[in-house]
Amino acid sequence: MKGIFFIVAFVLAGGPLWAQKTVSLASSAQNIAKSMPRGCIVTGEWRDGKAVYAISGPDKLANVPPEKIAFEIGSISKVFTGLLLAQAVLEKKLTFETTLKQALDAKQAFADDKVAAITLAQLTTHTSGLPRMPDNADFTVADPYGAYDLKKLGEWIASVKLEGTGPHELSYSNVGVAILGHVIERALGDSWSNLVRDRICKPLGMLDTMLVPTAELRQRLVPPFEGKAEAREWTFAAFAPAGGLRSTAADLMLFGRALNHPESSPLKEAIQLALKPIVEGIGCGFFLGDDVVNHSGGTGGYRTLLEAKPKTDQIRIVLINNAAMEPVQVTRPIDRAKFQAVEGPKLSEAELQPYVGVYQLGKQAKLTFVIREGGLWCKLTGQAFLPYLHEKKDVFFHRGVAARLIFGRDASGAITSVTLDQNNHKQVAKRLDEKAPEYLFRPAKELEEYAGVYDFLPPDKVFTIELRRGTLFIKLTGQPFLPVFETKKGMFEYDVVFASIEFERDEAGQIKRLHITQNGLKLPALKRRK
Repeated sequence: MKGIFFIVAFVLAGGPLWAQKTVSLASSAQNIAKSMPRGCIVTGEWRDGKAVYAISGPDKLANVPPEKIAFEIGSISKVFTGLLLAQAVLEKKLTFETTLKQALDAKQAFADDKVAAITLAQLTTHTSGLPRMPDNADFTVADPYGAYDLKKLGEWIASVKLEGTGPHELSYSNVGVAILGHVIERALGDSWSNLVRDRICKPLGMLDTMLVPTAELRQRLVPPFEGKAEAREWTFAAFAPAGGLRSTAADLMLFGRALNHPESSPLKEAIQLALKPIVEGIGCGFFLGDDVVNHSGGTGGYRTLLEAKPKTDQIRIVLINNAAMEPVQVTRPIDRAKFQAVEGPKLSEAELQPYVGVYQLGKQAKLTFVIREGGLWCKLTGQAFLPYLHEKKDVFFHRGVAARLIFGRDASGAITSVTLDQNNHKQVAKRLDEKAPEYLFRPAKELEEYAGVYDFLPPDKVFTIELRRGTLFIKLTGQPFLPVFETKKGMFEYDVVFASIEFERDEAGQIKRLHITQNGLKLPALKRRK
């Protein structure tokens, strides 16, 4: 079963725009928490010169203020690594153009000179060309990073090869930031966790932010969940710089205040450097938009978000201890209230046809456009199709995710690109010379029979299938839900990996089992009977 491992492309949908003052983050979270099976949502918001904290959900921690409840914050840890890089550059211990060959131990081997030539700027902006994860570990287990140490990381660096020289297009890389953290440790002469504590947290007063929780903090650390099921906390070794920190809303508020007002912070120069774009939209680990600084995080049972808006001095924090929920579910209703778009003339299918196709958005993701139900529908890799309405020439929008799609043409008038305008970021996707896939789009009623739980034989893992807004989503134990798309009746394909699902019926015509085909293997899973 270890051979079935799905790598999820980075997800762009559902991020931050800024809300009207009449809508609060706390009220949105309270409404979303009504459908929350386990856990809680803690929100923090800085508006009009004050911090407001709130908690919602079925499992509240007793006798602890919301802002002092601790969570794993996952990839928000990357911005701490980026801030340490900025400090090392200011101290002339490193430069953004320092290469891995220059920064690592002389004994570090490289199978590819292109890997040796990767710069620290490329690591912190996810333009190194390195994959999301290394291939010399099993990241499907309950605690995927705990046993992955610097020895394994060094062995992987010695074996990995790249296609082409950098900088590459944006391709989110956890392993790239893990390597960056190791480089910083060597340059500044201490462990990453000690550097975060002494160089960032202590100066800012963030005493509840750390890699390994103290006994006292552990009493305030809410347990992780995945839906109704209990999950497991994650531990980190070599990957700590990419996702290892625990923190609280109060501490992240202090951090956000420093981002909004670096001039009055003890880390003034480092923050100012870290927030300067190195490539468009990214600084030292920070994602930068139109007056928005943000990063999100996710571990086995936690989902988190930190946003700061310096010009208007706003901060939004969302902390959730359930991997089945996403911060975007809290922010999206607010963002929709702000998003303004007016539907223009309805286009015929002939007028929509030139937009149909596949567009490359970064290294790992594609935007796919099809005509469905007489309109233009779009999906990002790893997500379901959404309908987009025509606003004006070459511009379409979806109010539900507060996003616009703006198509670009060459001198001849042919469509060559599309710009995704969302989350205060604009990302250009180039049109590929490939046809859009042809999927069946059957009514949701006809797909209901596929939903359920399917046991592998022997049943060490299960597939869980849910029908969501007319699309089947499938989850293998230990992995997230991913959509599949029907290519012919009863056969579905993933778009994040080369894998397909085919359903088998019994003599009575009922769904009996599924077969997954991947990497040349075809494996069965039997459907549980109610």
